[in-house]
Amino acid sequence: MASDDSVIVHDTRRSVTSGIKFDNTQPTNPPLLQITPEIAKQPVPVRRAYVQNGSNLKLVYSYQLKQTAHWYHGHVNAVTGEVEAVNDWTANAIYPVIPVGVASTDAGLIMNVNSADVVLAKASPQGWHKAGVSFTDTRGNNVYAIPNTADPAKNVRPDGGATLDFTPFAPDFTKSADRYTAGGTVQLFYALNHGARPVIPVRV
Repeated sequence: MASDDSVIVHDTRRSVTSGIKFDNTQPTNPPLLQITPEIAKQPVPVRRAYVQNGSNLKLVYSYQLKQTAHWYHGHVNAVTGEVEAVNDWTANAIYPVIPVGVASTDAGLIMNVNSADVVLAKASPQGWHKAGVSFTDTRGNNVYAIPNTADPAKNVRPDGGATLDFTPFAPDFTKSADRYTAGGTVQLFYALNHGARPVIPVRV
């Protein structure tokens, strides 16, 4: 667990629990209350819930805290005040690409671009890789990108895995173009997503 995450949830917990006593120890839905700490973009709902610890259950206060680049879900022990778990629902992808606005294809201009720096929150609030379901390849809410070579076996979307890390597909411009088709597909996915247009099936 990242220390920064723990600090965020602890700060939120202090804002909520100071001077407040709950009537019972049952999980709650809808929220018990909402708070608006400075570290959140919108009010933070607070519920009682359970988290599993082996064969046991722990009663916790459950917080959902949305920030500009992160959406945290934290669980604080209702008895001890300890942070039991923090999850970040936001997945930041890494694309090895030539940034938008650069015309040259010089190898030295390839940069690892973090989606947190380029995704437009209003256009794609859940990122570029979600369209009803979450994808880990070059599909999403705006663009479906796939190679279109003469060999169907090679027409496979580059897959960044659970961490959405596409750096293994960085193009090597010292080789022939057919050797970095996957890198070109990642570049296309990145570039077209900048427009955040409706879903566009494309092939390269």
